[in-house]
Amino acid sequence: MPMHQAHGPTPVVALTGLAVILLCGIALVPVCRRLRQPVIIGEIAVGILLGPSVLGQMPGDLPHLLFPDEVRPYLGVIAEIGIVFFLFAAGWELDLGALRGRGRAVVAVSVSSMALPLLCVTATAFAVQAVHPALPARHVHPLAFSLFVGTALSITAFSVLARVLHENRLHNSPVGTMTTAAAGVGEVFAWCGVTAVIALGSGGGTGQIARTAAELVCYGLVMAFLIRPVLRRLADRMDLAQHHSLALAVVSAGLFLSAGVTAWIGVHAALGAFAFGVAMPRHQDPATRQAIVAPLQQMGSLLLAAFFVVTGLSADLTTLSGLGVLSAVLLLVAAWVGKFSGAALAHRAFGANWRESAAVGVLLNCRGVTELVVLAMGRQAGLIGDKLFTMLVLIALLTTAAVTPLTGLLTAPSGGTGPHSVCPPLEQGWNSNRAPPPHHRGARPCGLGRGRTGPRPSSSRRN
Repeated sequence: MPMHQAHGPTPVVALTGLAVILLCGIALVPVCRRLRQPVIIGEIAVGILLGPSVLGQMPGDLPHLLFPDEVRPYLGVIAEIGIVFFLFAAGWELDLGALRGRGRAVVAVSVSSMALPLLCVTATAFAVQAVHPALPARHVHPLAFSLFVGTALSITAFSVLARVLHENRLHNSPVGTMTTAAAGVGEVFAWCGVTAVIALGSGGGTGQIARTAAELVCYGLVMAFLIRPVLRRLADRMDLAQHHSLALAVVSAGLFLSAGVTAWIGVHAALGAFAFGVAMPRHQDPATRQAIVAPLQQMGSLLLAAFFVVTGLSADLTTLSGLGVLSAVLLLVAAWVGKFSGAALAHRAFGANWRESAAVGVLLNCRGVTELVVLAMGRQAGLIGDKLFTMLVLIALLTTAAVTPLTGLLTAPSGGTGPHSVCPPLEQGWNSNRAPPPHHRGARPCGLGRGRTGPRPSSSRRN
């Protein structure tokens, strides 16, 4: 074989394919903004468009020409690095210290918003696989299969939720702070559940599961009592903004080591990346964040485009039959209703009004990246087949796309024009130290439901 054929084409095609992926993503950004959708929706859509579902229906087998089999391992490595960076940023954004003083409400909403959809989806998946036996892999026990589907569809994508809240200017509102805290706690629970279910479904035996659990416990203790204090001491002694190149190299090395340890234990590298992000010290200095976290976050967002295409190449919507579509609809309804009901009822129990509770239930239905990563893990472990993988990717896309318009309906007042008109950020709305703005007088801002304490505007006080 000539040298240029042995060494030239594969890297060239891989780099060209990556350029096509990024350009397609850029082209869909204006569409997402016009539709008031997070950019992540466009990135997932690009993966589906470039796969067999759309581009594959055109003559010439274009997906194979753009991404031949020998190139896909390269894209897989790029996608893995993108996931590591992205979930590190998600873990860093999760500040568990912010839960002080409201832990009961946050934990109640988080647990309820995961437990109820887990039960609903697990029961639905158990019934669906009995009618549609081609969905699970042959060697997987129906209960393990159902638990995995239930766990995957009960997750809230913390990073996607944070971006939806920022784009709708709800991140500082009571609804935004509650959903952010509940989603953060839920993501910690979710990774533990996913790890346990995959270990159970892989058929490694009780001994292997116990060994994996023990190694994960040791890893968690080392991260909490050794790595986290070392990182905090390093941040205190070093001016991170001034020595940002050295600090960025140290953080990146620690990130890859943490991801490599969890991969060696037998769980996905994403768990190690997320845990390292949680262990990172929090700094209020914007310069520090700009110098350390922002570059890794931006790199993750950039490389994650390859992950969406790898996902899209494995998802073929044309293979879904009538029974497959019906199964997808049943799972979607169970996931959405279970998540919405669990979150809304728990939030209502702590004194919120129904409108605010409904907004919390809708926002916690954000899925996206985290669910797709979990689905890829389940597919790699052999728990789900290609048809179910396609169905669950479609569910993640549809449920996330529905969040922004429904949130706008719930948070906009009668005759309002957007979500921020009734639930403004706290610095733009009224507080206990100043009178409400004119456009809010006579109306109670979002988050001041029954049972809340603190002064109200004079127009809303009881006489």
